[in-house]
Amino acid sequence: MLFVPNGGGTRLAAGSGGAGSAERERKSDTLPPPPKAWVTDLLANPGEVKSTRLQNGLSVVLVRRPGLPLLSASIAIGVGPSAAKDVGARAFVRAMAFPATELNDPAEYGGITSDRETPDSIIHVIDGPSGNAEAILATLAEKVRTMHLEPRSEMHYKESVLPSYERRERDPHRRADRAFLSSVLPGSPYGHVSEYGELENASERAASEWIDRTHVPSNARLVVVGDFDPKQIQGFVEDSFGGWKGDAAPAAAKLSRAEAKDAAVRTVTTARPGATQGEIRFGCQLPDISAGAIAVRHDLAAVLARDRLERILRDSLGASYGVHGRTVELADGTAYVDLRTDVQNEKLPAALRELHDLVDRLAAKPMDDQTLEWARYAESSGVALSQMSNEEVATSILRRTRIGLSPDLGEVARDLATVSAKDVQGDFQQCLKAHPTLSIVGEESVVQAAVKEGWTPTFSMR
Repeated sequence: MLFVPNGGGTRLAAGSGGAGSAERERKSDTLPPPPKAWVTDLLANPGEVKSTRLQNGLSVVLVRRPGLPLLSASIAIGVGPSAAKDVGARAFVRAMAFPATELNDPAEYGGITSDRETPDSIIHVIDGPSGNAEAILATLAEKVRTMHLEPRSEMHYKESVLPSYERRERDPHRRADRAFLSSVLPGSPYGHVSEYGELENASERAASEWIDRTHVPSNARLVVVGDFDPKQIQGFVEDSFGGWKGDAAPAAAKLSRAEAKDAAVRTVTTARPGATQGEIRFGCQLPDISAGAIAVRHDLAAVLARDRLERILRDSLGASYGVHGRTVELADGTAYVDLRTDVQNEKLPAALRELHDLVDRLAAKPMDDQTLEWARYAESSGVALSQMSNEEVATSILRRTRIGLSPDLGEVARDLATVSAKDVQGDFQQCLKAHPTLSIVGEESVVQAAVKEGWTPTFSMR
C-alpha cells in the first residue's frame, strides 16, 4: 500500500477506490484508463533541488526533503568506456583498495554505510542523522579521496581473492551472462564480462593507475538528500571535498555501434545439468538516449513488455512465478531492454512461443490508448516506489545524471506524458534490428528441444 502526501488534499484517495484497485490487480480488459491525476500525484517532485559544481569539478546536488531528521549522502565514481575496458584493474581495486584510515566508523555517530556497483559507476553511500551531517560528509570524502592499495596487495589478491574468481568461472550463470551481454552489446566495454585470465593477470600497478584515472573530482557526483539546511550542507561539502585534487578524467567517447546485418535473433544456451526450470533472458538494444523523454520511453516499453509477459506466463499458463523487466541505460548513451523469467521445463516451449509472439506484436502495431495509459500508471507507481527513501531518491538522481539528464526528478512526469504508443512501437522495431538475443540456462536436452519447438530463427514483422 503506497500513501503519497499531497498537501493534505484527498483527490488521490477519493479517485482511487478499492474496487478499481482490485480490478487493476486482475488486469481486467474492460477497466477504463486511470485518471490522469493518479500519475500527477504519484510523480510529485520529492524535494527542493539545488545543483552546484565545486571549483575542482565535483558535481553536487542537494535535495531538501522535509520529514524525519535524516539524510543520505551518495557519491558515484564514473566508470566511462575507457575505464570499463580495464576489467582486471577494476576487479583488483574493488577487492583490495581501501581508504587511508578505517578508524572513522560511521556507526559511531549513527551512520550506516553501503557500497554498490553498476556497469558504469561505483557508488558509496552513508545514511545517518542530519545533526551529524558534517561527520557523514567528512567520512565520505575521506573514503573517495584517499582510496589506495597497500604494498604487497598483489600477493594477497592472488592468494585470497583469485581462488574465488576461479570457482565463479564454473557457474553456468556467469557463462550465460557473458554470452548474453557480448551478444546484445557487441564491441562495447559494457558488454564484456571479465574472464578469469584478465583477473589473474591484474597487477597492483595497473590497479593504482586505474584509481588515479577514476577517483578524481571531475569524474564524481555527490548527491545529498534529506531534511537539512542547504546552505549549511553546502559549507560542509566545500570543507570536506573542496581540497580533493586530481587531473580531469578523459571524456567518455561514444563507441561506434556494431550494426546487425539482419533481424535474426541470436540464441545462446548454457547447460545446467539437472535443472527443473529454464531460465529465460531476452534483450536487445534500444535507441540511444539523447533526452529525458527517450529514457522514460524505454522504461515504459520495459514495463509494458514485462506486464504482458507476466500476464501470459503466470496468469494464463501458470508456467512462471513472475517476470522481471527493466531498461539498462549506460553512461555512453547506450540502452538495452532486459527481460527475465524462469519457466518449468514442460512449459518451456509454450513460453518461448509466447515471448516470440509478444515482441513481434509490440513491434508490429502501436498499443491501444487504454493499454498505454495503464502502462503509464504502472511506470509512475514504480517510480514513486523507487523514491520512498532519501537513499532511493539519491539513486534516481545519480541514474539520471549518469546519462546526462537533469537531476530534477519532477521532469519525469513531463517526459512520461509526452510518450505516445507510436514511440513505444518504435522502440520494439529498433529492438528487432539491434542485436536481439535469447539466452536460456537449463537442462541441455530440454532447452534444445524447447528452442526447436517454440522458437523460430527470426522475428516476422507483421
